[in-house]
Amino acid sequence: MICRHCKQTINYRTLQCPHCAEIQWRTLTAATVVVFFGLVIADVALPLFVPHRARASTTPHLPVITISARKLYTAYHTDPGAMNRRLVGHVVRISGVVTSIAQDFANRPVVSLQSRHHVNDQMTMKDSERVAAAKLHTGERVVIDCARMSSIVGIPEGSDCTFESSSR
Repeated sequence: MICRHCKQTINYRTLQCPHCAEIQWRTLTAATVVVFFGLVIADVALPLFVPHRARASTTPHLPVITISARKLYTAYHTDPGAMNRRLVGHVVRISGVVTSIAQDFANRPVVSLQSRHHVNDQMTMKDSERVAAAKLHTGERVVIDCARMSSIVGIPEGSDCTFESSSR
C-alpha cells in the first residue's frame, strides 16, 4: 500500500504511516458498497417473498407454571438461580395487580405487577398486546403469560409476554 501523504510504501494493515505519521483512511471499494447494500436490501425484501408459516404450527406447546406476582418475587429474591432453572422451558402465567403501564426503549408495553411494597415485577409485552395494555388501569387484576423470565437484582422480569386470553 502507498501512503497518501508521503507516497512511500507501507504495510496495508498499518493505520498510521511510520514515515510521516499520518493516519491512513481506508476507502470503500465499489464492490464493498454493492455487497453491503445488497445484504441490506435482501434482509428487507426476502421476508416479503418467502412463504409465511403459521406460528402455531412451528412453536411447540410449552408447559405452563402458574404463580402470583408476589410468590414469583419471593422465589426470585430468595434464590434467583434455582428459579431460573425451574422456569426454563416453561410459559410462566403470572397473576397480579397492575401498578403501572409504561413503554421500554423499543416502545413495547411494560406492565408492572405489585409484588412487595415499592417493588414491582416488570412484564414486557409483545407488540401485539399494545392495544390491550393501553386499556389497562392501575389496580386492575390481570393474568399474563411470559415466554421468558429472568431477574435483575432479584426482581422478576418477564419478556415476550401476552395477556391470558380469558383475562382481557
